[in-house]
Amino acid sequence: MRGFIYMDCFDNLIGIHKACNEETPTSGLYIQDLPGITLSVANFATDEETISGLTMIQNRMTHAQNAIVSHVRNQLADKIRSNSVIQNDSIGYYKENLEIVTAESGKLKGIRVKITQYPYMEFFISRLWLKYASAITTKIYVYDLMTDTKLDEFDITTVAKTPIAVTVNKGYQTNKQKLDLFIGVDASEADTYKTELNKANCYSCTNGNYSNKYISFSGVSISDSGQIIDSNIESNTGTNGLSFEYSLNCSVEPFICNMASILAWPMLYKTGSEIMKELIASRRHNSVINIDRGTNESLRDEYEAEFLASMSGILNNMSLPNDVCFRCNSRIKKGVSIP
Repeated sequence: MRGFIYMDCFDNLIGIHKACNEETPTSGLYIQDLPGITLSVANFATDEETISGLTMIQNRMTHAQNAIVSHVRNQLADKIRSNSVIQNDSIGYYKENLEIVTAESGKLKGIRVKITQYPYMEFFISRLWLKYASAITTKIYVYDLMTDTKLDEFDITTVAKTPIAVTVNKGYQTNKQKLDLFIGVDASEADTYKTELNKANCYSCTNGNYSNKYISFSGVSISDSGQIIDSNIESNTGTNGLSFEYSLNCSVEPFICNMASILAWPMLYKTGSEIMKELIASRRHNSVINIDRGTNESLRDEYEAEFLASMSGILNNMSLPNDVCFRCNSRIKKGVSIP
């Protein structure tokens, strides 16, 4: 099971009355709409780690989001290829003979990565490699060519004539859009060695491009004085010493985010259930914790039951996208039961 992934589409979905800098929730729902939940009640369960009732409620909201995402994945496991690895490969292969590529000022050089038809895909880089003719400390950049945005930069110290790797372990999602990235280096800093896109040296027969069913790669260069966008990209022979190991994974978080507005009701009740669990488990000694334990347990069960019932109503008869990350586009017709 994949760990928690923060999704900002759940931000301010449920509100908290009388919180500092209180915002109106997008759903119009407040956690205090549920019986038995107030900031003062939450304060009775806090300790030196929780700090305040407000912090405890916020933490339980985050936990509720994680629970909802996991719930969707589990209940639709037979229809959603959640986190499935579609492809696992490497791009950038060093030639046996050390054919020098001379440093060139004013240029960034590297590899362009494009995904155009798979809106629920994640391009995941595990390691970036760089082979230079000299030992220097430099950076490898990742740019979004659709927005002229530098997404990342990774420090790397090279060893002359030897490929050196930096661990990345980061994914870049299509988020229901095209993905168009530039991964490259400052070409002025050092000579490098001729590096082909793939094993078969296909750049020589496809004008510097390599593609498969899902993704395309090309050796490119771009001026370092202008915008890092598509219209300024020029074809380049090879990858300028760059190589990387990547995988293509299904990322269904955008699909779940599309449902954020209708998930507000189950999130409200799941948060309520989590708050009641916190009250029941608290080791503090006061009337809310000790005397009201039976009431808190009843409310926990009530809130959890409403959460499950509302999730069942949402998941039943939901249509899935016609996409490689979904097994079919039929209607789901699936009930929800307590795990």
